[in-house]
Amino acid sequence: SGTYSGTGVSGGSFNPSVAGVGFHTIYYSFTDAKGCSNIDSQMLRVDSLPFTFPIAGSSSACAYDSGLVYTVNNTNGSSYFWTVPSGSIVDSGQGTNSITISFGSSSGGVTVVETNSFGCVGIAQTLNVIVNPLPITSSINGKAIVCSYDTGVIYSVINSSGSSYLWSAPIGCLIVFGQGTNSITVNFGSTSGNITVIETNSAGCEGVEKSLGIQLNQTNAEAGDDKTICVGDSIKLNASGGINYVWYPQAGFSNPNIANPVVSPVDTTTYYVVVTDSTGCPGIDSVTINVNKLTVADFSYSISGSTVSFYNSSINSNNYIWNFGSGAASTAHNPTYTYKKLGVYYVCLVAIGECNRDTVCKKIGIYETDIVENSVVDSINIYPNPTSGIVIIENFFNSHLKYNVEVFNMSGIKIIELSDQDKNLISIDISQYAKGLYIIHVTDGNGILLKSRNIVLD
Repeated sequence: SGTYSGTGVSGGSFNPSVAGVGFHTIYYSFTDAKGCSNIDSQMLRVDSLPFTFPIAGSSSACAYDSGLVYTVNNTNGSSYFWTVPSGSIVDSGQGTNSITISFGSSSGGVTVVETNSFGCVGIAQTLNVIVNPLPITSSINGKAIVCSYDTGVIYSVINSSGSSYLWSAPIGCLIVFGQGTNSITVNFGSTSGNITVIETNSAGCEGVEKSLGIQLNQTNAEAGDDKTICVGDSIKLNASGGINYVWYPQAGFSNPNIANPVVSPVDTTTYYVVVTDSTGCPGIDSVTINVNKLTVADFSYSISGSTVSFYNSSINSNNYIWNFGSGAASTAHNPTYTYKKLGVYYVCLVAIGECNRDTVCKKIGIYETDIVENSVVDSINIYPNPTSGIVIIENFFNSHLKYNVEVFNMSGIKIIELSDQDKNLISIDISQYAKGLYIIHVTDGNGILLKSRNIVLD
């Protein structure tokens, strides 16, 4: 039998780790039965093993995480074989020095074995990865049907120690308290949507989003159209849209808790009604009742010769009728009138507003001498003024003058007519008529106005 010898040879076996890296000659010597001997040799090369660095990557992951990267330093010519925990998948990079992993739910080691260009397999490197379970979030507790603009509505999930909670609410809603905790308080707007929450546990793992659909009910309150009334009048309001009604401000209502109460405002007032429907949701609307005040007539004046300027100071009015006491009239706001003869005149102003008309009369004396007087007209005198009922018409200039007498009320209705009068003095009784202003016309036989006088019956 023969024997082997050389560096790293022991008992007929070659041990590369003993021989070391490099070239080694191995010898074999043999002696046969006849005593003849021979020797042979062979050159062996021992290559070094690859040196693989520790794996770089997270030692903690969440169940079902994806896209996590693990690497070792790259050596030219080397290939790398990776293994991952049960249930996990190498998404990309197998055979290279860097891989991407999608984890399952099991912890375990991420291991890589490097083979260099000489085919030498290195020592496996392993990184133990703890795969943390995802939090299990309870269903959201809270109202699914809410009134528009409700405030202070609470939603919650069961609290897990160490967890945080990210909430979202429908557009227009405001989370006023509790964001980050397991319970929030919400002020709603008018838009339906979802309340959602995502729980993150102490390991930083996010759970499955929980959602609760929210239906917002909105009551379409209607207070009715704006109206206009006169002061002292009453009006019935008319709300709709629900089953319960409360009006504000409540002063002056026949009943503030019905749809159609009666009100009698003395000033323009806006009323608000809160309407509640069958779901208990409120709505609000308003109606304005415009109140027109009573008309009050008044005026002042200034006299220049026989011309009088009138200044209207009536309130709550928009149309006017002036009677200047001479038979002339005007509808101007601030008229100017020139009298054609001397005397005392009762000027009356009728002011007309939205709710009523009011009359004021004032005595005006015209005493300037620049007026050319008509002797026939001036021969007729009508008195007393004011009167308690009897009016005297005196013709003291021309006893042969025949004249006609007509008496009109303020509405322009003729109430008395006397024709072909030739007495120097006649009397007319108007005491049976209502107190107020009356107009007396004296005309000649041709219908020409000789005298006009406003008489006040008091």
